[in-house]
Amino acid sequence: MEKDNMNLVYETKLGKLYHGDTIFSSEYIDYESLDLVFTDPPYPRQFMHCYDYLADIFPPLMKVGASLLTIVGHYALEEIMVKFLGKLKYRWIFDLDQEEDSHARMAMGIEVVWKPMLWYVKDKFPRERNYGFMRDKIIIPKKDKSLHEWQQSLAWCHDIISKITKPNELVCDPFMGAGTVAIACEQLGRRWIGIDCDKRAIDITIQRLKEYEQSSRSR
Repeated sequence: MEKDNMNLVYETKLGKLYHGDTIFSSEYIDYESLDLVFTDPPYPRQFMHCYDYLADIFPPLMKVGASLLTIVGHYALEEIMVKFLGKLKYRWIFDLDQEEDSHARMAMGIEVVWKPMLWYVKDKFPRERNYGFMRDKIIIPKKDKSLHEWQQSLAWCHDIISKITKPNELVCDPFMGAGTVAIACEQLGRRWIGIDCDKRAIDITIQRLKEYEQSSRSR
């Protein structure tokens, strides 16, 4: 397979940002190199293949004991969990609480005030990776979607990454969006790999990284 399906478009001392299709990840990421896969794929049904990528491509790229955390839509929770059967071990489900924010109201008569986030591990979560208790209810601040429609909060990404990885370990976000995971990793001293097929999202991430690097140099 030719390596022109993902292009390295930005690089820092800690991370690499690729523009391209996540399906080619194994051509660029070493086997058993990832300590954490942490991502928020788009929820509409036409993007359901993103969860196939997570379940099929990423387990071989993860170290034994590494974690995969992904946010999912309620409507597809059962379908997505089936995709991971026999590939990674289910560990837990988190409640990303958005009680204080605006809520989607579904035609079935449900007002959505929280989002599920699934936590999987490769083989077994080792005792030595338990860097601190994690609450399974995470309060999400009011949405800031000024950069990207699927933009996530830096604060809770920061908290999760700091409790599941150690400095210099490798984190991957295969659907990077506005680059929140990359910024959190830069702040925490984690190595990172980010991938997105959307050129606009890539441009936003590059701009955020440049601004972060500039602010870091000025301190």
